[in-house]
Order: sequence, then structure tokens, then C-alpha cells
Amino acid sequence: IKPIIDVKYEWPLWYYLAAADALLLLVVLFLLLVKLLKKKKKPVDIFNSKLTPYDEALKLLNDLQAQQLLIKGEAKQFHIKLTDIFKRFLSRKNGTVLSNLTSNDLLLKMQAMNITPALISIAANNLRLSDAVKFAKYQPPVQDSEEALQNTKRIIEQLDAFLNPQTINSK
Repeated sequence: IKPIIDVKYEWPLWYYLAAADALLLLVVLFLLLVKLLKKKKKPVDIFNSKLTPYDEALKLLNDLQAQQLLIKGEAKQFHIKLTDIFKRFLSRKNGTVLSNLTSNDLLLKMQAMNITPALISIAANNLRLSDAVKFAKYQPPVQDSEEALQNTKRIIEQLDAFLNPQTINSK
């Protein structure tokens, strides 16, 4: 009978290589994650513009009209941009960011600014039409969309005269 012989168990070389590869992969993924988290998207500064809010809004509305999105059948894009232009104008005039508000919240904010009910009514019709196009996939006649553009121009013109800096700061 032979005595018990101690056997040394050694890991094969490929175990070490696999562990090193896994560790290297984890380090690379961690570094990429840190890089992505550091590189957050900077919010667009709507208050950094050389043009006045009124001039910028009219320029953007004219650009929107020149793009002829309605003729191309892109009513949803048209109404998204139309709403964004209106929210950007109000944000710049009010001095606060209003782009994240829903249409109803925006209308309540307009009421709080003491804007005339007639203007709020026209704005409400435009915003509700845009919401129907964006969320309910409603396809309005081209005339309705063009009328919404003209109404938005009129609203912006009237709000520019109504919302001057002295009026806003006194509230």
C-alpha cells in the first residue's frame, strides 16, 4: 500500500487569461459609463440670442412657412415646430423656461400673466389643434394648419405689445 500523495491543483493558463480579459472589459465599460455621464447634454439656452424675442419668433415662423412641410405632408412636424416657436417666444418674454409645460399648463400660465381672454382662446385653439395632430394622429386640412400659423403670428404680435419687460417685472 502506497502512502497518500498530495496533489497540487493548478489552474490552466486560459483561466488567468479569461479573468484578465473580463477585468479589462469591466474597466473599459466603467470608463465609458463615466464618460457618458459626464457628457450630459447641455440644455439649449433660449435666452442667448442676438434677436429680440419678437424678431426671432417672426423669423422662425417665416422659416417654418418656407419649409413647406404642409405641402410635403408633414403636418406633425409642422405643428411640433409651431408649438415650439410659440413656447420659445413666451419663454423669452417671460424670462422663464416654458418649453416643458403641457398645453393646459401653458394656458394657465398665460392666464396668470393677465393676458386677455380673447388671445388665450385663440392660443388654446392652436395648441389643441397641435396636440391633436401630434398625439392623436389627426390630419387637419392644410387651410387649418395655415390658419394656425397666421393666428400664431397675430398672437405673437399682440403679446409682444402686451408683454413688455415693465409689465412682467411688476407682477
